[in-house]
Amino acid sequence: MDNTKNKVIITVVGKDTVGIIAKVCTYLSEGSVNVLDISQTIVSGYFNMMMIVDMANLQRFLTSLMHLEKKLV
Repeated sequence: MDNTKNKVIITVVGKDTVGIIAKVCTYLSEGSVNVLDISQTIVSGYFNMMMIVDMANLQRFLTSLMHLEKKLV
């Protein structure tokens, strides 16, 4: 059986802009979060991305997420 203990789904939704995937993946990487699977679509100018990530290193990720939120808003 696949270990799902540390897996989390992250969803990113918003107006499509250049670099959304790069920004999110950079911050996840800086937080030592491994992207296991990713799916993204653009519909009528709106971006939707779903990622399954390994959250074995939760604390670093939460710190990175707070920084990302400040930059995206």
